Amino acid sequence: MKRGSNGTAQTKQAAGSATRARPALSAAQIAAIYGAMRTFRDDDLARTPDAGTIACLRCGRSRPAAGSLLYGGARLCNGCATDYELLRMAGLERDLLHPQP
Repeated sequence: MKRGSNGTAQTKQAAGSATRARPALSAAQIAAIYGAMRTFRDDDLARTPDAGTIACLRCGRSRPAAGSLLYGGARLCNGCATDYELLRMAGLERDLLHPQP
């Protein structure tokens, strides 16, 4: 694994594709994302214990509304929103709120 100019670990895309450095997430960053997503769920449950269900646009399943997040017009369940945030922060997922032209 290559170290970037700021000392953080970076990875490269597979051979044959354009080379682009991606930031690697630290264990503390991953823990912070999981913690924030649990907080969204716990806050929703504290306000409305029976918040019902939503149809997640990512996994397509009926999931608890507690902790679900709206990204633009896409409502994601807490699990999919957590996965999305981890992948987005690692540079592996496009930004749903600020799509590039």
